[in-house]
Amino acid sequence: MIGQGDGYKYRGKGLIHLTFKEHYERASIYAKKQGWIDTDNYFVNNPDSITNNGKYALLSAVYYWKKNALYSYADNDNGNIENIIIEQNKTIKVNSALKSITRLVNGKRLMHIKDRQDHFVKIKQRRIFRDFT
Repeated sequence: MIGQGDGYKYRGKGLIHLTFKEHYERASIYAKKQGWIDTDNYFVNNPDSITNNGKYALLSAVYYWKKNALYSYADNDNGNIENIIIEQNKTIKVNSALKSITRLVNGKRLMHIKDRQDHFVKIKQRRIFRDFT
């Protein structure tokens, strides 16, 4: 049930901007099952924790990635690179998996793709998410 003020209370927070009370509920249940939090409604009752606590910001993103099976895109990219055109006909080389993920997250728009590419390379090289698989 949507309550008054829920839109603002459950606005986009965390690394992937988790939105809507329903997703806060599902993220809580997922995190509880993983043993990351103690209650299955923690993020619903403490939505600002996703903004104020780096661990929870990351966990909300992990939930989103798992929910949307985005790991398979990241793990199966085989290093494929594509040329894409960004602002003012500037061409850059982008990992094809990153391009697919960006389109899924942003509704087919390739917003901030150069920054995402730089972060994507760092994350893959450092194996940031290895503990969450």
